[in-house]
Amino acid sequence: MSKRNYSPNGLKRNTLHKADMQKDKQPKSITPGTKQTRATTTGRKKPALLKPYSKIKSKTDNVWRILAHIGSGGFGDVYKCELEGCSSDEFFAMKTESHTAKMARLRIELQILEEITAYCIRKQCPHHFCNLMDSGNTLDFFWIVMTLIGPSLQTIRKILHKQFSKTTTLKMSLQILDALKILHDVGFIHRDLKPGNVCVGVPPGDDHVLYLLDFGISRRIYRSAKSRELRKERKKVPFFGTRKFCTRACHLELDQGRKDDVETWIYTTLDLLHNDKGLPWANCFSDPAKVLEKKLALFENPSKELHTCVPQQFCTIIEYVRKLNFEDEVDYAFIETEIHNIAKERNLNLKDKFDWKGRLEELIKDNEASKHNRKKEKDEDKGEETLMMERLQQKLKNNKIADEHQNDRTFSKDDYISEGNKHKDTETRKLRKKHQTKGALNSESTTKKNVLDERNF
Repeated sequence: MSKRNYSPNGLKRNTLHKADMQKDKQPKSITPGTKQTRATTTGRKKPALLKPYSKIKSKTDNVWRILAHIGSGGFGDVYKCELEGCSSDEFFAMKTESHTAKMARLRIELQILEEITAYCIRKQCPHHFCNLMDSGNTLDFFWIVMTLIGPSLQTIRKILHKQFSKTTTLKMSLQILDALKILHDVGFIHRDLKPGNVCVGVPPGDDHVLYLLDFGISRRIYRSAKSRELRKERKKVPFFGTRKFCTRACHLELDQGRKDDVETWIYTTLDLLHNDKGLPWANCFSDPAKVLEKKLALFENPSKELHTCVPQQFCTIIEYVRKLNFEDEVDYAFIETEIHNIAKERNLNLKDKFDWKGRLEELIKDNEASKHNRKKEKDEDKGEETLMMERLQQKLKNNKIADEHQNDRTFSKDDYISEGNKHKDTETRKLRKKHQTKGALNSESTTKKNVLDERNF
């Protein structure tokens, strides 16, 4: 893997050494060299999908053979692939990003995976992240290859056709928190944690392990990869996140720290606990101001806002997170203890199997065989993208999209009318103006500098 050039202000986008950049300009694709494109629902052009059995050659002479298109996201496409000449039946995932992408984030994901892999090997800790296998360029896109994993928790919940059990939810929450602890210790915050960005391993052997993925809007929290000095808190930051799960700071366009990842962990756990009653704002996604109001109210009085199905210990966790400032470290052990207290109080055995253990393969096959389910999931998956620099007062161009499609979507700014145009959410602006102070989130920081450069992640 090529070396990276770190600046004092953090890793800048595409910061390869000059020699590596020259190599990267030489496409190694075995696929046809003509630049074919396809139209998207947003009107933007993307590279045409790779055909089955297309081949991509890396700088290290690895040849990756495309087997199937798995899915598409805000930053590119994902394919199932295999290493040519490998005798084993091991499969991998290739993620691609067009060279014309307005926000080149896949190289950032590459850097994060490299640092996490090195950290987990050095610390010999549980690996809740994909292993990076290879990377390179074609004429049309940059690509990385990583270990193939199973479906997301969002997908599993759909194909189970029921709520997760309390035991499974608590087990999932502990693994996700462990992944966040590792990510923060390496030096990054995720900023887009949600059930759709947590997957299980490939069944049957690895489906008891959860994997955190999609680091497209992650950010380095230290000044550089080698420094443990925190970056200065910024006064104003564009909206980067998913409306359903993003933090109060994200709504208010304030800088996010490690405490904010834990806040999204709370929302994710509550949603996994019950997808209708877990989150107080589960049925008001069409009103961004209402979502923000509900989140602020939850942290002011959690016992009043939470449904009775939510264990009381989550009130304690919420009150703890409310007291954290931007620069504070998180006491993960305290949160883990509260989760174990829930299990002890309710006589739950956290060594029990996950709800899907031993039958996930069968459930996936049944789900794929149903055309009706495929169509339904296609519609619901519109809610799985992430809102980029969306100010919460912008409207969808297509007003016919249902609330269900907006609930946990991470939109591109191109999907929306800009903040400076006529369409503004007056209530959201009022709430933001009222609460856009450090005091609103119990932060006592007096940082005055406003450094807004999302390219420097």
